[in-house]
Amino acid sequence: MLMTLQGQTYVLREVLRQNVRTTLYRGLRRSDSLPVIIKLLEPKHYRARDLARLEHEYHIGGRLQHNDVVIHPLDIDTQGPSPALVLEDVGGKTLDQVPGPLGIAAFLPLAIKIAEALDRLHHDNIVHKDLKPQNIVVDADLQTVHLTDFGIAARLETEAAVLSGSFIEGTLAYLSPEQTGRMARAVDLRSDLYSLGVTYYELLTGRLPFSAKDSLEWIHCHIAMTPASPSTLDERIDVPLSNLVLKLLAKVGEDRYQTARGLLCDLRLCLEMHQQHGRIEPFALAAHDVSERFAIPQKLYGRQAE
Repeated sequence: MLMTLQGQTYVLREVLRQNVRTTLYRGLRRSDSLPVIIKLLEPKHYRARDLARLEHEYHIGGRLQHNDVVIHPLDIDTQGPSPALVLEDVGGKTLDQVPGPLGIAAFLPLAIKIAEALDRLHHDNIVHKDLKPQNIVVDADLQTVHLTDFGIAARLETEAAVLSGSFIEGTLAYLSPEQTGRMARAVDLRSDLYSLGVTYYELLTGRLPFSAKDSLEWIHCHIAMTPASPSTLDERIDVPLSNLVLKLLAKVGEDRYQTARGLLCDLRLCLEMHQQHGRIEPFALAAHDVSERFAIPQKLYGRQAE
């Protein structure tokens, strides 16, 4: 199948993903055989919001051309009946296509690669806001990680966090509590760390920390429910690693890891202990987790009893 966008002809070879409003193709740019991914909006079903996200993904991706963990946009065409975004194709597959659950020996190196990619993104003051396995691209050996789909990503200007809008943005199963708009809290880099916690939980246990039937139930789970400890679901998961994942899933940002870099320190320590001893011994979580950003705490503290 051939498609012409902005004067370039593309050969569409494979449908990677499809829903009512969007189809994702893998193909080639005919002029130089460059591998590409094309995100095409369905002409009869896409909304103005979908077009705005497509344009936003193009523009924010353009600001990240220097960042090699990001899948970069190459071109955009919003004039035709089917608006389309052309992205580089780095090969590989999305993380949701990796069979799981993963054993600790396979999980830890991959978890470190993902955290490194997120740290690189956060260094550019970008909060992804829709981090999930479908937006994490890995190679066949799980050695290389790229992040994709920046349609709702936001740049944190100076020290300002992003206020949640009038409608929920993101994927319900991976949504941070503050993204629900029910907690009167701003969305910041720690929101991505919550979503990463959901992803880690799923990779380790083969299931999500919560299950729900509708949006209200999902919101209630993220705000009020406590997930089962991964180590209680699978005794092969060491308790310190289980606690690390649960810390990422804390309801308020102040109780989570504050930075991907602090998380990386603990993941690397886990990997070192597991490689040397075959197990992860208890240690103080987040001992090296210091944010370079100044943030006014949003957590409410009561007075100690006098």
